[in-house]
Parts: sequence; C-alpha cells; structure tokens
Amino acid sequence: MGHPLIEALHETTSNLVVLLVPVHVAGALVSSLLERQNLVLSMITGNKRWPPPGAEADDARPRPAAALVDC
Repeated sequence: MGHPLIEALHETTSNLVVLLVPVHVAGALVSSLLERQNLVLSMITGNKRWPPPGAEADDARPRPAAALVDC
C-alpha cells in the first residue's frame, strides 16, 4: 500500500516498458533484415561489419543527422 501517485506512475511506466520492448525487438529484427547483418550478435559482442556488404566505403558512412531530417 503505497502512495496513489507513485502506484499510478509505476503502473504507467511498467505498461510503457511492456509496449516498447516488443517494438524495440521488432525494430532490431527489421533492421537486421534490411541491412543483412546480425544486429543482435553485434549488440552482444560490440562488433559490427563496416561498411555493410555491397556498400561503397564513402556511401556507408553513418549519417546520424540525416536520420533526423528524413523523418
């Protein structure tokens, strides 16, 4: 029996986690398929092939700002 506000906050955040975990996993799987790389293994080992197979070195540079612009 805790404070009602804390209980509501706890319930809301736990529901968000339950919603966002499958979205994150689905995103990792889709990205792995699109990039033809095993991203789950990359998350575990910390190693990732770069540039991706079939990409030229100059075109394969990460462009984090471009991702925000393309939204």
